[in-house]
Amino acid sequence: MKAQLLSLPIICLLFGCQANPYAQSFKPTPFPGGEPPAAAYSGTSKIIPVPQASLVSETKNYEKHGYFVVGYSIFTREADDYSAALASKAKEVQADIVLTSTQFAGMKRELLSVSPSSGLRDGLSNSGGYVNESGGRFATNQQSSPSMMTNSAPTTLSSNTIEMHYSAVFLRKVSPQPVTPTN
Repeated sequence: MKAQLLSLPIICLLFGCQANPYAQSFKPTPFPGGEPPAAAYSGTSKIIPVPQASLVSETKNYEKHGYFVVGYSIFTREADDYSAALASKAKEVQADIVLTSTQFAGMKRELLSVSPSSGLRDGLSNSGGYVNESGGRFATNQQSSPSMMTNSAPTTLSSNTIEMHYSAVFLRKVSPQPVTPTN
């Protein structure tokens, strides 16, 4: 068991494990007056996308209907599908409802030098000068002609990364208070 736990960081270094951005940026929200009586967690979290401008009002609406904020996450990162990371954090904090919002943050541009042996050059010459990668990144050929890419000199690419703002509010249902009879 210890060997398996020790090998996980090595595997992540070799294969590039990504940390959960919702877990990294999570801020717990203290409940006024201590811990509220939470209803039993069903084991599933309902994830509801809302516009960024409505996130606060939607949160207040759920609070009026018997939910409390367990915590929230806000981060800006390269555009990608973080839905599995969101579901994982929601389950970890036992959130019944997660209000989530994604908004365009801007473009980040980098100049890259690609050597002839990288394999990226062949993709550029076959695609008319564009390379698409996962995660909201794409690169364009900065040379005057894709045919120039057959020479052995390094090629300069402009890598453009789409950045997004990600927000999530994790809510939990408050347990209904038992009614005590009065005499």
